Amino acid sequence: INQLPLDFAPELFFALVGNIDKADVIFEAMNSFSTIDTISQVVISEIDRIEDLIELKNIFVEVGIPSELSFPLFVDDPGYLELAKENKEFVLDLFNTTISLTDIPSGLASELEKLSLTSDELMQVVSDLLTGPQVDGPSSSPPEQDGEQASADTATLNFLMDHVIPSQDDENVDGEVYLNPNKVVSYETASSSSFFSESADLYFMLSDLESTDDYQSTADTVSLQDAGYFVGGVFGGRNIEFNSATYNLGNLASENLLIAASGKLSLQGEIDIIAKSVEGISAELIFMSLEQLTIQDGSSVKYQGDSLGFGSLESIDVINVDLFAEGEISLRSLDNLVINNSDMATSGNGGADFVHLLAASELSIDNLRFSEHVRQIAMEAMTINLSNLNFPSGSTVQLNSLYGGVDGKYPNFGVKEYGRVNFIQNVRYNQNLMNSRSTFDQFGGAITIGSTK
Repeated sequence: INQLPLDFAPELFFALVGNIDKADVIFEAMNSFSTIDTISQVVISEIDRIEDLIELKNIFVEVGIPSELSFPLFVDDPGYLELAKENKEFVLDLFNTTISLTDIPSGLASELEKLSLTSDELMQVVSDLLTGPQVDGPSSSPPEQDGEQASADTATLNFLMDHVIPSQDDENVDGEVYLNPNKVVSYETASSSSFFSESADLYFMLSDLESTDDYQSTADTVSLQDAGYFVGGVFGGRNIEFNSATYNLGNLASENLLIAASGKLSLQGEIDIIAKSVEGISAELIFMSLEQLTIQDGSSVKYQGDSLGFGSLESIDVINVDLFAEGEISLRSLDNLVINNSDMATSGNGGADFVHLLAASELSIDNLRFSEHVRQIAMEAMTINLSNLNFPSGSTVQLNSLYGGVDGKYPNFGVKEYGRVNFIQNVRYNQNLMNSRSTFDQFGGAITIGSTK
């Protein structure tokens, strides 16, 4: 006791006297902290946990974290002790992000530790957690973060990372890749996460491109009032890359999957995706990106499920690409959609056999080949330019542009005109060329040209 400074408060003195059996630990604490105020708080308010505090302080000293930080961190969030005992190197990496440990709850830190991030990835993720991911795109004012949102943010930390698929976390069985189900969350969870808000906005905006309900697909039956507009799983990330493989989604909780990138999304090679089979329920797969969505020249995407969709905030170029789904194929862009020398096919096995192409600005198609099974085709944009295209026999076609048909009925022939549906060259129905009003009257009876206004 005679080692105590003379100006210690009486309550500190009595706390010491009442815990004389912990004298060694108390004096270690006194030697660990630099100010009388801190020592007083340690002895008075943390006397019952002083051994744990000293243990955390010793770990900090061992790895090179200032010992003074251990006291405020321990008082506010004692869970850091268990984390430091399990992985002290990770706590050091977290400290080196230059963001105060007191701003990162230990529960969140534990979830970050499970992700096995590199130092650079950890720096980026922690920065995003505090400031939000920096992306250009739709924005909304997030609500005050409550317990539900905090939990959702923790569950969707993968949304802040880049993903190259297949990854080492994906299981490969008999040549089929099964996505890691731990990276897929329910839409309900995703919609509560601040990391998904821009993607949710984009989904609604892409849905709002449609001006008519005449040819609405399963992916389009949404409204801002319907909280369950997408019932399924969400695989989120910053930049997402899918490479050649046969993927089997049968291990996921839902038959529907939305793959949403807050940055860029790219697909390359031969991608064959087997849907989760649920009797009586149509399976839906959507690829969506807030930035560039790229399907590499020469690639193919085959979805052995009902509905395959692609959507992006930016322009989409589909060049020398083959797309297949059993029932529906949909491409949507909030800018331009360009399709050249590509195939789109459906199975004709009782599905919708529907192709839906929408762009906010211009839709340009040159040499797009539909399979004979396609029965419904809808295109919509301010301006639609078509060349080297044959609408299959028996198909019903809806073409909507800003101003609709010339004289309320006809496309514009031979040249591009803003706001119109332009048959530039070699546009056919059932192999019959339509290059004038008379040939359109003769062969275009299944084609309707409408207005988006």
